Amino acid sequence: MIYINNKTIKFLIKNISYILILTLLSNSFAWANAGNSNTMSNCLSPKSNFNDYIYGKNSETMGKIIRINNKIDNLNEEIKKLSNSKEQIFKDKNIYEWDIYGLRK
Repeated sequence: MIYINNKTIKFLIKNISYILILTLLSNSFAWANAGNSNTMSNCLSPKSNFNDYIYGKNSETMGKIIRINNKIDNLNEEIKKLSNSKEQIFKDKNIYEWDIYGLRK
């Protein structure tokens, strides 16, 4: 049997927010572990390839991701070229970017 006195009640009232937060956290961890136990065991087993879970099990998906990354790299290179050429134009003409918008030094 649990004996509750005034000190216990004061402690509970004083720390109710911490108790609620810890209760919610423990419940969420329990649900996450119960829901994903198969996935976690598959990821941690030595036979599985962890990259399958990052990039998708389908090799076609992996290929799409690589192609998208290559396109992004190509676009980044084009952006660098354009920004360099823009800076070169401004240097050659001895004008500043803010001159275009009518703002002088």
